[in-house]
Amino acid sequence: MYFEWRRRPFQLPPEMSGDRASAEMHHPVAIVGGGPVGLALALNLARFGVRSVVIEAKDMVSDGSRAVAMNRRTMQILDRIGVGTRVLELAETWDRNTTYYGTDLVYEMALPHPVHERHAPMTNLQQCWMEEIMVRAIEDDPHVELRWASRVTDAKPHNDHVALTIATPEGDYTLRADYVVACDGVRSEVRRALGLRYGGTTFEKRYVITDFHMKSDRPMGRRAWFDPPYSRGSTVLMHKTPFDIWRLDYQLDDDEDADQAAAPEAVKRRITEHLDMMGETAPWELVWTSMYRAHALTLDRYTHGRVLF
Repeated sequence: MYFEWRRRPFQLPPEMSGDRASAEMHHPVAIVGGGPVGLALALNLARFGVRSVVIEAKDMVSDGSRAVAMNRRTMQILDRIGVGTRVLELAETWDRNTTYYGTDLVYEMALPHPVHERHAPMTNLQQCWMEEIMVRAIEDDPHVELRWASRVTDAKPHNDHVALTIATPEGDYTLRADYVVACDGVRSEVRRALGLRYGGTTFEKRYVITDFHMKSDRPMGRRAWFDPPYSRGSTVLMHKTPFDIWRLDYQLDDDEDADQAAAPEAVKRRITEHLDMMGETAPWELVWTSMYRAHALTLDRYTHGRVLF
C-alpha cells in the first residue's frame, strides 16, 4: 500500500567458493544485523574508508513500520551518513505531544524547536523505508558488502580475529573479521554465543501495535490515552505517519489471549472502538499488526574483546 517489499536473493560469498585463500580471508569489520543501526554503522565506517560486511538473516528489509519515530539527533546522524535529505523527502515531522485521561485532555507539550535547528524535534518515517534508503546507499558504496539470507549461529573470539559461523540457503560457512559489531537486536545470536545475559526488567504487560490506512486532516503528533472508556485501565498511543498510515499501539488486559487479541477481527474491533471514541468517521483499512512486551534491559559491558554491542 505504501511500500513495495522485494526480496534480495542470497549470493554465494567468496568464503564458499572453495578457494582456500578466500575461505581464510579477514574482513576489517563484520556487522551482524541489517536493521537501522547496522546499516547506519556500515555507512558511517565507509565515510572513514573502513570496509565492512553486513550479515542479515532476512532476505528483505523490515516487514512493517516498526521503529517509526526519530528524534533530532537521529536525523543529524542520517545527515552525516548521507541519507538525511532522502529521508526528509518522504517523512513527516512533528513537535507536539497530547495526553488524555479517559476522553479529557489533561496535558499538552510543544517540543522546543530553536530557529537555528535544521530538523524538527521529531520525524516519522516507517522503518521499512528507512532501511530501504540506507540499503540503496550501501549498494552504491564500494566499502560495504551486504549479505542477505545469512544467519549467524555462532561467534568465537580469538586473539587477532572473531570467527562467525553463518547459516545460508546453500550451507554453512565461517567468516573471519578483525572486529565484530553485534547489531542484531534483543535476541542477539552473538550475545547468546558469548554467554552474556541482560540485566534489568521485562514488563508483564503486552501490547499490540498496528498500522491502518486512513485519510484524515488531524495534525501530526503523538497522542496518549490513559483509561479510555472502551478499555478501562489500559494505555493507548496513536501516531500519524507518512502515506496516510496511522499507528495505534495499545495495551492488552492481563487475561486476554495474545493470539486472539492479534487476530484481524479483534484488531479491527479495537481500532473501531478507538476511532469512535475520537469521533473519527473517515474510512480506514488495516495494514499491519504485531505484538511486543516492553523491556528495560542492558548488558554490564558493551565491549568484549573484539566483539562490540
